[in-house]
Amino acid sequence: TNRTETSQRLYFPGESVADMRQIGIMGGTFDPVHMGHLMLAQWALEELSLDEVWLIPTGMSYMKASRQILPGEERLHMVQLAVMDN
Repeated sequence: TNRTETSQRLYFPGESVADMRQIGIMGGTFDPVHMGHLMLAQWALEELSLDEVWLIPTGMSYMKASRQILPGEERLHMVQLAVMDN
């Protein structure tokens, strides 16, 4: 099975993990997204032999409860711009 066919099908319990795409998920407020986030995502992609790393803007972090964060749509747009050429 080539990668195009593999990425367009559903997987069911009992199927080989070798047939599945390996996707890392990295969540954070990304307010703002910065080089540290991008370097960590790139490291995970390479060191863990992942096919993709998804950067997912999350809601309010307990670590940032004392400050205002940008709306999710704006943070998502920043992430999209940051990874556009990668």
